[in-house]
Amino acid sequence: MARFQTHSSPIVVAVFALGILLGAMVVLVSLVASAIPVAPPPTDDNFLQECEVKIATCGIEIFNAVVKNATVSTTCCHRLVFMGKQCHDGLVEHLLSQPSFQGNKAPVLASAKQTWDYCISVP
Repeated sequence: MARFQTHSSPIVVAVFALGILLGAMVVLVSLVASAIPVAPPPTDDNFLQECEVKIATCGIEIFNAVVKNATVSTTCCHRLVFMGKQCHDGLVEHLLSQPSFQGNKAPVLASAKQTWDYCISVP
């Protein structure tokens, strides 16, 4: 049988050792990272509460605009736009989840869109 002789240069040995070291570090970092608790994503309730804080005293005016087709003041339009579309849509969806509004989904959604579209056009 033939025997193979291998001659490893110091560079090859160093690269091989470095590869093993990096692999071990990846495993170690993964284990440490999995042990660190991660904060849970914000719940819908927290998100909606933050939206309510942003809309502040204009909440009733915006509600009346969406539900009763009332007019929204310039100040409250600015506050609605500041609150953001995601908040507006979230609050409308929450409103529609209430039993007293479930039969009025289409008109409420149309009115909410109309209110948003109006408010983003207010200078």
